[in-house]
Amino acid sequence: MAKTTFSDWLRKNDFVSNINWEQVEAHLGFCIHSDLKNCYTKIIHKTIEGQIDFVEKDFLEETGDERNDTWISFNQCEGYVPYELFPLGTSPKDIEGAFTLWTGGNDFGHRAMIGTFSFNIGEISILFNNDTGKVEWIDCGYGYFDTYEENPNGILAQSISEFFRKLQTVSCTEYPDTQISYWMGYEEFVQLAQFATERGCLILKNDVDGKLLYETDANAITKNVYDYYFYIPQAGTLQTTCIGKKEWVDLTSSAHLFIRAGFSYIDKKKRKITRGRLYSRPCSYFEELPRPDCVTTLYHDLVDFVKKIAPTTKITDSYLSTKAQDFLQECTWIRTSYITSSLLELTEHENYNISTDYRWDEGYYEWINSEALEDIDD
Repeated sequence: MAKTTFSDWLRKNDFVSNINWEQVEAHLGFCIHSDLKNCYTKIIHKTIEGQIDFVEKDFLEETGDERNDTWISFNQCEGYVPYELFPLGTSPKDIEGAFTLWTGGNDFGHRAMIGTFSFNIGEISILFNNDTGKVEWIDCGYGYFDTYEENPNGILAQSISEFFRKLQTVSCTEYPDTQISYWMGYEEFVQLAQFATERGCLILKNDVDGKLLYETDANAITKNVYDYYFYIPQAGTLQTTCIGKKEWVDLTSSAHLFIRAGFSYIDKKKRKITRGRLYSRPCSYFEELPRPDCVTTLYHDLVDFVKKIAPTTKITDSYLSTKAQDFLQECTWIRTSYITSSLLELTEHENYNISTDYRWDEGYYEWINSEALEDIDD
């Protein structure tokens, strides 16, 4: 199937469609919205894919439902986002599939799935509401399809043509970088931490009594703790809070003042390597205070260091397809990742798999109770 970027596609003429809409409508039992008919030739013959800088306030239409209007930023999904628009087919049966195949057999009204956004928490479906002509988004996370109204959903655009314009015009330069993921072991992460401390960074960790400590060198990094905070004092005063007997950084007021950093967990039983990351919010959560320049500078310096010790590598993964045309067939895809030589060697010679999960996705509290001592003994 031919693929092209959205901007490439815009430079080309529309295709000629020979669809018998009366036959389609008779088959479906309802009339197709005129906007879908007029724009259908734009999305009929090929997959259209690209990447945009998704900023919630610029892209979403307000519905008055705060949960849905702020759901994307609340889940930290803003930033550079890949999208894909699907070819919908030409026969009545093909077009029916756009309205029904994605619903899990439940009633979602006359909504056709026309594509997806690939946010950091997973794929979000792009829907065309045939009754209103609006383009919507919906997250049926973990296959929860039962009730449409109970899924996070909102409006991307008032029409298909407006949605296409937004794909082309949303800025790709205004939103600052916030995250880089990588596969990096303990030893290399210690190097990264040392690099950070040499630039005036403190490493935050909890002592045995739960008190938050501010360490000045990379000796603070231990093999059995995979997640840390890198903090520059000149960024501002961190506010803390206590939950139970443990002291935590108050994310509500201080999330933009530090960089979250972690390294990979090597699961010897499952032969799997989780990923680590650097993460830095561009502003505070609610007051919209901007990230200090010193934090931004440190973040970019750390990213450059990561790319030196974990160079880009092409990795081939296999998966079982869930698409109708090749359902449950094994497929492969190639992705470019940042991975250190020591972990790459595990994948090439000891049959380890590279996982896209983070350490805290891997049964964190179960690990605290059962595996921490094993890691200390390694």
